[in-house]
Amino acid sequence: MRTLLRFVFCLSALSLGVLNLQASDSPSDGADTGSPDGKTSSEQSADRTTSQGSASLSTPGSFLSRHVKFQALDGALRYLYADSAPHKVTSRALQYKISTRLQINLDNHGNSYFQARTETGTAYTLSWNSTGIGLNPAADRINAKTFLYGQRFARNWEVQVGGLEYDWGSGTEATYSDNDGYLEGYRVRYANTQVKWLPEKFSLTAGYVGDFAQLNVFSRFHRLGDNNYWQALVEKKLGEHGDASAEFDSLQAIRYTREALHWQKLHAYAFDDVQIEALTRASNDASFGGSLILTKSFDAPRRWKLGAQYVDLPRKMFVNGASQVLLNADMYGLGRHFGPVLRVAPVKNFELTVIGFHRLDNTPGVRNRAYVGIRYQFAGLANHALR
Repeated sequence: MRTLLRFVFCLSALSLGVLNLQASDSPSDGADTGSPDGKTSSEQSADRTTSQGSASLSTPGSFLSRHVKFQALDGALRYLYADSAPHKVTSRALQYKISTRLQINLDNHGNSYFQARTETGTAYTLSWNSTGIGLNPAADRINAKTFLYGQRFARNWEVQVGGLEYDWGSGTEATYSDNDGYLEGYRVRYANTQVKWLPEKFSLTAGYVGDFAQLNVFSRFHRLGDNNYWQALVEKKLGEHGDASAEFDSLQAIRYTREALHWQKLHAYAFDDVQIEALTRASNDASFGGSLILTKSFDAPRRWKLGAQYVDLPRKMFVNGASQVLLNADMYGLGRHFGPVLRVAPVKNFELTVIGFHRLDNTPGVRNRAYVGIRYQFAGLANHALR
């Protein structure tokens, strides 16, 4: 009950308003995410579409439907197992998750808006609370992890300021920040809708990455005056079923380049969905890492998917001295990992996911990690109730 009350309170606290700014009828393309750890690449792509760009709400409807939109409202339950060595189990617990991304539009078209992600979880890389069943003690934490103001103007431009989501481009949390993460800063995005051969998105982000133990966004707003992170990213669609991105990053003066390719509905025998990522640390003890995700659908509606994931990130990839400058997905962490993934979506908005990983080297940390989870997306129901 305390968790539910905190959840409702956090949602209510987001109902802010300012003067209406100019409107436009052209929606923006976006690429942020606040998705749960262990999500498949298709789930992450769906979340990115809703998390960064404001949704146009020019169709008729009630006042609430024009000004309030749930971009995500998920409830999930999973059983997690993890160990660090033989006979050293670090986690064996039943966990739950509540995650919402709420957008408050200040005009009828959603060009001026506030957006926030409120989520359970006890760490930067963990958006799950333990129920108390299993080895881990019960937890009931919930926080507003991101809160930003966004403004679209001149049809193709968008700016955001505040507690932001990351821009993953066509990549995933395997080689970048965990989906549950956050940063404080500023973003400018240009959506190209005229020149076909140019990338569809250009994005520039500046801000502060850190405060990994401080989950509440309102306790991190003072970081808007600091700057240790820059990202310049372009993203391009490749026909109907593919997309790719390339970026340059500077984090605590360490330079990175990152490229990602995602292609769906291939006609290969062994797989029909491939996602490839490459990450290069180009300065301060240079190194290279990457990931490969292959999945195969076993029915025409693509409700059953089976695949495998391989991730290789050297220990020094996100290290500056003795500290970590970025935390990628807790399912992988640093080092070499390999494992299967099974996703079943028997009905709309409901899915069952089974994921496992085994560490292939001697990098410290989790050796084996696996979970079985179910997830239901309530956003459609919530938005329908607002009509």
